[in-house]
Amino acid sequence: MAGGNLRTCAAGDPVKDVEEAVETANAPHFANGASIFYDDGGKVRCFREHIGSGLL
Repeated sequence: MAGGNLRTCAAGDPVKDVEEAVETANAPHFANGASIFYDDGGKVRCFREHIGSGLL
């Protein structure tokens, strides 16, 4: 994946793209925080706008 390595906090495993990162972030019903470390601002913005977490 160009630009960085997305990882989930829950599993710690790399995800293939920002869509999978959003799915993973939205999967737990009680999660209230999420993090993303990536050097592509557009993908970070997409993640931020599509997660259900109250804290990023």
